[in-house]
Amino acid sequence: MKTIFIFLLLCLCGISMQAARPDKSDKIAPRWKNGAFPKNHDNSYYFKVAHGEGRTLSDACESAVLTLVGDLASMHGVSVKGTAIEKIKAESRDHVYTENIEHNYTYNLDFDNFKTAFTQIDIYWEKDKSGIYNCWVLFEVANNADKVRFQEVTFTKKYGIRGLAYSLIPGVGQLYKGSTAKGLSILGGEAALAAAIVLCENTRASYVKKMREQPAHAKTYNSKADNWETGRNVCIGAAVALYIYNLVDAAIANGAKRGRIQSGQKYLSMTPVMGTECNGLALTFHF
Repeated sequence: MKTIFIFLLLCLCGISMQAARPDKSDKIAPRWKNGAFPKNHDNSYYFKVAHGEGRTLSDACESAVLTLVGDLASMHGVSVKGTAIEKIKAESRDHVYTENIEHNYTYNLDFDNFKTAFTQIDIYWEKDKSGIYNCWVLFEVANNADKVRFQEVTFTKKYGIRGLAYSLIPGVGQLYKGSTAKGLSILGGEAALAAAIVLCENTRASYVKKMREQPAHAKTYNSKADNWETGRNVCIGAAVALYIYNLVDAAIANGAKRGRIQSGQKYLSMTPVMGTECNGLALTFHF
């Protein structure tokens, strides 16, 4: 029983750690950081992620741009250096980056042996203990710099009714939304509580049986049976409370940022909303 409660405590720590805001742009890394890009409806460009680091966010983003250009040049069998790099840095310095503002910048670079165009779509950064920024930037990169139609990408952290549907299995809704630590903690917590309920009930039944077999000690066994029954009921209540929290969290809490390109289709979406003044469902018409 002690082991079960220690495991439960670890699960609660996992949930609280997920809720704490670390030194990063988002609590959960966006889906595109791991290669889950928005569905592209135009083959004139493709998505690519570049990483950079620096003492400031601007330096880290500039480093990411240089990394991208280096990768693109390598793909074309050329090298970019010297005055070309200075040109990129000069253009990058014209862009101001701050931690709380969205930045969408487009680059059109034309060198003697290399021409490219790309636009910055989104940024995700983390700051380590030494103050160094690690920055991941999502770009739309032209297949042909002269014939490209970059598209606007909209981002959301809401998952609506689908997150709630997945959460019918405890923790799965959170895993689907990218909250891995929280999802595993909820799943593990429910499993531990289920084990505790079975243990308490079996132990209670054992004392009830002993009470019948040994009437002389009936009072002692009855007291112990009552204690285990109380423990069982507490675990049942905790399991129900955790399951309700799992449903509510999956329905309204933010998940990993995901992008979507407007395809021209019109549709209606429904998202659960909970606030200080009202609770309900938000209907949104997309066009």
